[in-house]
Amino acid sequence: MTKRAIGVIVAGFSTLFIAFGIRYSHGLVLPHMLPSLAISKTEAGVIFSSYFITCTLLAPVIGMLGDRFDSKLILTTFVKC
Repeated sequence: MTKRAIGVIVAGFSTLFIAFGIRYSHGLVLPHMLPSLAISKTEAGVIFSSYFITCTLLAPVIGMLGDRFDSKLILTTFVKC
């Protein structure tokens, strides 16, 4: 393997590790956020669950759109998820 290939693999792994670490770290900061947001743990769980379910359901749809249309158009249209 070339140094460039190893660099690409390390950069890709690092990016995914950081992105998923941030996306799923709500459990660590949630106890500190509840008082300032004035919500209960149940309400916070509903918010996080609805976000997760929405992303899960839309991922295949956005993937198919990405195969059909230009990626720049998809990224500007659907900023999150």
